[in-house]
Amino acid sequence: MMLIIDNFLPNSYFRELRDTMFSTNFPWNYNAATTPGVDNDVYFTHMGFKRDLENKTSPFNSPFYFDAKAVLYFIEEKAKFDIEVLYRINCTMVLSKPQLFPAYEVSAFHVDYQIPHYTGILYMNDCNGPTVLDGSRTIEFRENRFAIFDGSIPHAASIQSDSTRRVNVVFNFSGSFKTP
Repeated sequence: MMLIIDNFLPNSYFRELRDTMFSTNFPWNYNAATTPGVDNDVYFTHMGFKRDLENKTSPFNSPFYFDAKAVLYFIEEKAKFDIEVLYRINCTMVLSKPQLFPAYEVSAFHVDYQIPHYTGILYMNDCNGPTVLDGSRTIEFRENRFAIFDGSIPHAASIQSDSTRRVNVVFNFSGSFKTP
């Protein structure tokens, strides 16, 4: 199942998250590849939260975790999803390649974890670089859009050409959709 919800967060909360991530003080980390050994698609990340799968009682979290934590409550309420275990909150930023305009370039396909999980993506700005699932379906990159899908589906980011950067927050978790 895949679910897409537009206008996911209240505007004031969304703007606060976006302004934090787009500020010059937000600590981005350089990554030389989306999938090491497979591609060389440069991007930047900020790990807001990461649970060691071997030691589930000692997660790592940055101060951004406390900014983004409320998104989990909106996942429960708006997506009607019960989160059992949060594995990761990871911010990603891909810089533009204006020479691609009006098209985009797809990075390597991957899955975030090799265990059963869901992937949720909160899109922080508009751009022409969709998320591509299993090579055929796309999720258009729209500000304040949230998408949730089975994490075993191979997916890929896109390098966009119409915005200076493509920024999102990826949530990985286990759980289930609520039954009506």
